[in-house]
Amino acid sequence: MGKIWEWITGGIGYLLGAVKLAAASIVARVLGAFGLSVVSINSILPDLQALVAQHTSGLTAEAASFLGAIGLGEAISMVLSALTIRMAFQVLIVPTSVADRLAGQ
Repeated sequence: MGKIWEWITGGIGYLLGAVKLAAASIVARVLGAFGLSVVSINSILPDLQALVAQHTSGLTAEAASFLGAIGLGEAISMVLSALTIRMAFQVLIVPTSVADRLAGQ
């Protein structure tokens, strides 16, 4: 009976995964029909990293060494990671023209 139950739960899990993928595809097509697009975090994160690098590039060597010694880089990494995770739980729906500009096209 145990093997049969494992087979049934595996099949139900596979079926629910397929339904989820189908629903995501349908939602994306409906949004595309209205000229909207879903923006992924992968298109936003490089811009955020470039912004941080731009603001820290003017530091002197001593200041950069001090900030590295106190662990500011790791702290900023934790904050940016937390923000990225939080944004990943939300779907950003924007007009297609804005999405193209975010992706650098």
